[in-house]
Amino acid sequence: MPKSTQRIVLISSCDGLSSISSRNLFAGDNLEIVGIVEARTSLAHKLKILRNAVLAGSFYYAVYIQFEALMGRLAARRLRGKDNTQIPDLRDLDMPRHITLNPNDQPTVKFIRELKPDVVLAIRPVHVFRKPLLDAVPPVVNLHCTALPKHRGIAGIMRALAAGDKTLGATLHSVTDEKIDSGSVVSQR
Repeated sequence: MPKSTQRIVLISSCDGLSSISSRNLFAGDNLEIVGIVEARTSLAHKLKILRNAVLAGSFYYAVYIQFEALMGRLAARRLRGKDNTQIPDLRDLDMPRHITLNPNDQPTVKFIRELKPDVVLAIRPVHVFRKPLLDAVPPVVNLHCTALPKHRGIAGIMRALAAGDKTLGATLHSVTDEKIDSGSVVSQR
C-alpha cells in the first residue's frame, strides 16, 4: 500500500544552511511542502543572544554567530547536492509564505492553520516555540544539528566541536512544550 503524502509547513530562518538542511524534503515522494514560515531575527534579538552568550562566558558562541552568518551567505551562493544538482533555495520557492519576527504570533498561527498541514517542521529555528502556537497547530517537530540530548539549544555544532566530539549526528524530535530540544526523539543518526 503506498504511503500517503504528508503535508508539511516549514518554519525556518530560510538562510543558505536551512536550504541545505532541508534538501532531502524535496526528493521525497510522500512529502509535500505546502507553505513556509520565514522566521527572521531582528538585530535586537541577535544582540540579545550575543550578549547572553558573552555574559555566560561563551566565547565559542560569539565566534559561531559570525561563522554561521558567513557560511549562510556562502551556501546561498552555491547550493548543490552530492550529485551536483541544484538544491532549492527556500527563499526562492513559489509557495505560500509568511514572514515574521515572531513565529508565535496570531497571524503565524492563522497562516499555518489555513494550510492544513499534517506536521510543522522547524529547521534551524531561531525562536522558542510558545504554548499558544504549539496548542493551535498540528504536531511540531524540529531538526536539531546534533545527537540529542547532548548539546541542546542553539550553536550545537560549535559546542560539539569545542567539546572535541568526533561525530555530530542529527535528531528529529517532537516539540511539545517550551523547553528547548527536550521532546521525544522521532529519528536520530
